[in-house]
Amino acid sequence: MKPLSSSIHSLTFQCDESKPVCRGCQRLSQNCEYGTNFSFRHYGAYQNHSRNVRHTSMPGPKGCSDSLPQQKWPGAAPGRIFVKARPNAALPSAPSAEDDIYFKHFDSHVRAVLPGSLKEIPQSSILSSDSLRYAVLCLSASNLSMLDTRVDSRRLPSDDRISVFSPIANRTHHDQARKYHDLAMAGVGSSEKINEPIHYAVVLATKVLLAIYHHASTDHLHFRLGIESTHHFVSRHSMTLLQTELGLQALQMWHRLSASSRTSRDPSLLLEGESNPYLQSKYPSPHTMEGLSLTCILRMSSDELIYDILIKTIGIRRRAVVFRAVAGVHNISNESKNLGPLAHDHLERLLGNHGRKEEHDEAQTTFVRGSHLIGLLQIQRDRLTVWKTRIDREFQSSLHDGHVSLRYDDFPPFSRHRDAMNALYYLLCLVMIETLQREDSGVDSPKSTSQTYISPIQRTVDIMLGIIDVLDFATSNTSDVYTFSLTEVLLQLALAWHSTSTFHHILDITWPLLETRGRGFEHSHYPTHLAKRIIALLASNWARGRSINIASLAVEESTPKLHLLAIGKPVDLVVCGHDIHGRYFVDRVPLS
Repeated sequence: MKPLSSSIHSLTFQCDESKPVCRGCQRLSQNCEYGTNFSFRHYGAYQNHSRNVRHTSMPGPKGCSDSLPQQKWPGAAPGRIFVKARPNAALPSAPSAEDDIYFKHFDSHVRAVLPGSLKEIPQSSILSSDSLRYAVLCLSASNLSMLDTRVDSRRLPSDDRISVFSPIANRTHHDQARKYHDLAMAGVGSSEKINEPIHYAVVLATKVLLAIYHHASTDHLHFRLGIESTHHFVSRHSMTLLQTELGLQALQMWHRLSASSRTSRDPSLLLEGESNPYLQSKYPSPHTMEGLSLTCILRMSSDELIYDILIKTIGIRRRAVVFRAVAGVHNISNESKNLGPLAHDHLERLLGNHGRKEEHDEAQTTFVRGSHLIGLLQIQRDRLTVWKTRIDREFQSSLHDGHVSLRYDDFPPFSRHRDAMNALYYLLCLVMIETLQREDSGVDSPKSTSQTYISPIQRTVDIMLGIIDVLDFATSNTSDVYTFSLTEVLLQLALAWHSTSTFHHILDITWPLLETRGRGFEHSHYPTHLAKRIIALLASNWARGRSINIASLAVEESTPKLHLLAIGKPVDLVVCGHDIHGRYFVDRVPLS
């Protein structure tokens, strides 16, 4: 292997030609050549990427240098060289040369892969605010901890379906991100004392970025607390935030973050807008919060709208499936008023904890169930129609109202990777809605030996798989880390629709390509290796006559992300579904 110089200033990947073990080129989906500068800009044109594009870099703060001494960075893979400050040295209050590395990485890569209005944070706001600047550095270091790292693997020649890969996080970048987080939080405390609209906007933007960092690198407990912190801040300062453009952008970030967090909530807890009395006890201005949400919805871009529809559809589906399974296990009506608290208690027992009192109280106030959930799905179907009217005409013509008539040829070449992912989101929503409305989650019997009928839903699934197979996985690997990733799309598809052919395509055709061309959506809700192992579990259960429609990790909120990334750590799942005889189950099972 030959040395590969990075477009991140002063980060140089060096490979020993006699021992090519660093895998930096593999991890970043690049060729290893002398004198070739690589770019992280995989997120641009869908199939036409240029490795020699010149970018305008965001200048680092005054005092940062582009010419830095190089020393071994001990947390990296063998053979790599990075800039390193003294071990365990406290970060100076003034910007350092080390900061410049992360600024360059944010500018060349992280900013462009942030979702929605996050990528539009003005450079002037970043450089003029200590708290926002350190939040940017925190997220950049967190991102680099998953790129600049070695890859662990578990290979079983007897069963490729449970052979998995997972990165070993670069602890130096990981620890640096935590230091930047602490500095950003200190800056937030100072900024909140300044009574100016722009400072409130900066504080909210900082809080959102730090919550994303927790989701990516720490644990769900800190992520949930970060979400709650943004909610309380918005509730107190809503009118001030509406006074500046940065405040409006920060509110858009906050709204998307709030939506993202719902996929990890207990399905028995409140859906968005379900219980005003509960919100009145939790926030001082619940009606103002509802008004802000409406403002954010009206300001959504097409990309943000389809993402919002997807997250809400997943949440409604999870509630419907869990309530249906719990009702079946306890032999009560799917419309029972006690279904919410009963489902919450049942899930808490399987998780082995007693939960939080406020969650128990929240579950008591749920009232949307049964046929009402199906009605909410119809609202999301109507929103899909609205989304179709907003997208480019060429793309729109391929998305007919009746998805029964869809063919793969109906889709033109996508000009952006994001367009392809949006199409997958759209089709996944249709599959989830159709399977719930028809109370159908499979096209073939697990025990059937032949199949002559291909259902309309299976045709839609086949179109999704066709789109996935022509994706540039190197692009997806780096550009989908802070949104709903490709592996999560595959997981939700496998939960919603069961067929032998679908499992075969995902596990035996798509996943080997995914692992070969780009590994890891490790900042997503589920690390890549867990998503694959869950899908393999679904397939093996389907072959035995059990249909698993919901699967959630049975881990404590405080479980570190590094623990979830580790292949060898034991993990259990809480699963809901039914068997071939129509008997429902809600169980806890180990994950192979």
